[in-house]
Amino acid sequence: MPWVLDIHRGEKLQESIVVVNNIMTLGREECDINLSDFKMSRQHCTLYMHEEVLTIVDNSSKNGTFVNGRRIVQRRELRNNDEVIIGVTNIIVRKV
Repeated sequence: MPWVLDIHRGEKLQESIVVVNNIMTLGREECDINLSDFKMSRQHCTLYMHEEVLTIVDNSSKNGTFVNGRRIVQRRELRNNDEVIIGVTNIIVRKV
């Protein structure tokens, strides 16, 4: 079952991205998923998928990576409908 990232700015859904690679970086530039967000680091965090388990790792970003309102220290396994907050961008993680 694939994972989908629903990218939101405020209440508006910007786009939905299917996680297709085992390793994907998210950030402002030079990433697999480039998001225009001034509070986001260039290579803010990385998603790792192994045997259908999706894990997020903060790449020592300045403003942090949050899952369900809590800042992650290093890494965290994601669950269906988790909310990831990076800068002013909200990402709902869904397993479809």
